[in-house]
Amino acid sequence: MVFNYENGEANRAIQRLLSGKTMNLRGLHTHIGTFILDANAYYWAAKALLDLATRIEQDHAIVLDYIDLGGGFASQNTLHSQYTPGEFASPSFDQYATAIGNAFNESHFVSEHLPTLVLETGRALVDEAGYMISSVLGKKNLPTGERAIILDAGVNTAITAWWYKLKVSPTRSFPGAYQNTVFYGPLCMNIDIIRPAIPFPDLHFGDKVLITPVGAYNNTQWMQFIEYRPQIVMITETGQTELIREAESLQDVTNRERIPEHLRKI
Repeated sequence: MVFNYENGEANRAIQRLLSGKTMNLRGLHTHIGTFILDANAYYWAAKALLDLATRIEQDHAIVLDYIDLGGGFASQNTLHSQYTPGEFASPSFDQYATAIGNAFNESHFVSEHLPTLVLETGRALVDEAGYMISSVLGKKNLPTGERAIILDAGVNTAITAWWYKLKVSPTRSFPGAYQNTVFYGPLCMNIDIIRPAIPFPDLHFGDKVLITPVGAYNNTQWMQFIEYRPQIVMITETGQTELIREAESLQDVTNRERIPEHLRKI
């Protein structure tokens, strides 16, 4: 459940929890949003939790063990709504750390009790580590004058394409003039767009492109829809490759399906 801090709901929830005398209050947690581009937002979030921790100590004589500021830390991906590229618009780890550190340094609760700070930085840590290689299935010219390229990777495997301006790069030199190109997936739906129009050289069936960064949320949210999910390869520090997930087959899709006996007779 989620409890509002400003209107006192969180404090009432704490009082009710303690009155039951069946649970121990050990820490506080907040999650202020997703892809937070203002590092100072974490200053105010940390300050609020630390103020609440102080009040809990004063009112109930309970010293909390940890403060969890949740996630929402932005990677260097670029949102569709952004004009400035993510590598320039997204706060650095130092900026996030400074904002949080300022709140902790100002808190008497921290100086007296040194609570553990918990951060959920998954996206910011792994997003840039993910790359996807995709092959061209076909192409056509659109009425707008743009070129449409159909890839074998769609939003079923790269769902973050819905909110990120994913980078699409050629894997070799392609001759010819650049033309605005829209990259579509193979899912036969108008929402299956990997990347809106960008200048790109001409491609042909079987050519490969590199899509980045796709390290966060794609593997946890991908789905078996029209296309099987691909294999995943890890590149080690020495440049060697290791297969860490095999590509799917029809058996993976149907393995858990069960047909009731009375339907087998039909």
